[in-house]
Amino acid sequence: MKRFISLLFIILFLFSVSCAVNNEVEEPFDLDFSVMDGPPNLDGFEFTIRFYDHFVPEDGSLFGYKQSTEFNDAVLKRISDIETDLNCEITPLNAPGAHPEGTITQILMAGQHLWDCIQSSSWDIRPLVENKVFEPLSQVSDIINYNDSEKWGNWRLLEQGVWDGEIYGLVPVKWPDVSVSSGYVFVFNEKMADRLGQPDPREYVENGSWSREKLGEMMITYTTDSLGFPLKALFTYEGHFYDSALRANNAQAYKLVDGEYISGYHTPEGLDALTWADNFLHVDYKDCTYPEDPGDAGRNDLFINEHVAMLFDPIIEIYSSNSNIPFEVENFCILPMPNGPERQDQPYTTFFERVRSHTFFPINGNIEASAIIANALFEPLDGFGEDELKEYNLRYYFHDERDYYLAKEIFENQRYSFVSDGVRSRVVEALYGNHSMTVPAILDSTEEAQNDVVLQKLVPTVESLEDIFGEEILQNN
Repeated sequence: MKRFISLLFIILFLFSVSCAVNNEVEEPFDLDFSVMDGPPNLDGFEFTIRFYDHFVPEDGSLFGYKQSTEFNDAVLKRISDIETDLNCEITPLNAPGAHPEGTITQILMAGQHLWDCIQSSSWDIRPLVENKVFEPLSQVSDIINYNDSEKWGNWRLLEQGVWDGEIYGLVPVKWPDVSVSSGYVFVFNEKMADRLGQPDPREYVENGSWSREKLGEMMITYTTDSLGFPLKALFTYEGHFYDSALRANNAQAYKLVDGEYISGYHTPEGLDALTWADNFLHVDYKDCTYPEDPGDAGRNDLFINEHVAMLFDPIIEIYSSNSNIPFEVENFCILPMPNGPERQDQPYTTFFERVRSHTFFPINGNIEASAIIANALFEPLDGFGEDELKEYNLRYYFHDERDYYLAKEIFENQRYSFVSDGVRSRVVEALYGNHSMTVPAILDSTEEAQNDVVLQKLVPTVESLEDIFGEEILQNN
């Protein structure tokens, strides 16, 4: 009986939502770009874009930029210019929380129009992509060139928004704070190097000596009581450390082997990375890591209050509006996860769970008009070209241009974790949740289930990448 009542409630909910839809049929929006002279006239089209962020934006901020800042002012000017040039209205809205509401799929599938565009940094977007509640960008390829990686991000960054032959999402990487604001790095307090008479660790990266072994040396050096207070070398959330070690040894979520996609974790490079990471955290340097996890809110405080010399953290923690690291730590640098033996002499990389400002167009809207506005909106903001972005980063965030360029290198070469598809839970979470099992034993026990995930959840994305971005994608580089 309860099941019947629940089913009846769902039917009534969807019926009520569909009845709320405006029954007027919109005139089709059809522009012939070949005969246009000047910008199109959108006849007062009202474009609403909804912004979600991992950190709840303050009232009055736009696209995650604090109000009364040069970024916020530049966005306001851009919106005003587009409204004048294209004869439209642009309304940006901040979401009430970090994640898209759970009812989005039901509402859109019922035919209701919510917003014309959404931006999100949340992994919750991936299930929405799989449910096909966003418009495929192939419909507007004459308006938005999603192969323009300098404007919209490269295929590694956009992989999260690809599904079953189509690409659905873009990342406006020319906008400030987007171009380097995802992925995981070691954040190191330079004050500790000065006090212990150690070299600037940026030099290790610069001279090519940065390695797993060098990171191990730092673990010993920066675990000490000689400074007048106890100092541990590192705090890290274990899942992030394992995932980054995998990518830094070219063990991706999937790998093409003899014409078939399999789990990249269950490969020789995956075994090597997981074995190294597991020994690093639980055998070789277990006494050098901070023993307690204070939760998301307290991790930065460990670093700021000098309980640890290094923090393995998402780089958005440097950029986010509620991060105090750039303002509370006098001098810090960033370091990459060192490359493993299978990635020697290649660019530094990591994984990402979310990418800031991933941009999608929900169904039941006017995709053509929305694409025209988004294409104009996400051009580089006035006064923030490449040189200006570098200068801004050095003024407010980084202390050395080497940090800025390293952040860009990591950002451009990072890989999506497919965490919401269950990739991490079967292998990585099993490792740090059950240290009584060896790495080979966990890999043996999870291989079949992991390959099923790859087949069901990842292959619809992977096989689409070649058609969208070219044959080199299948090289899995």
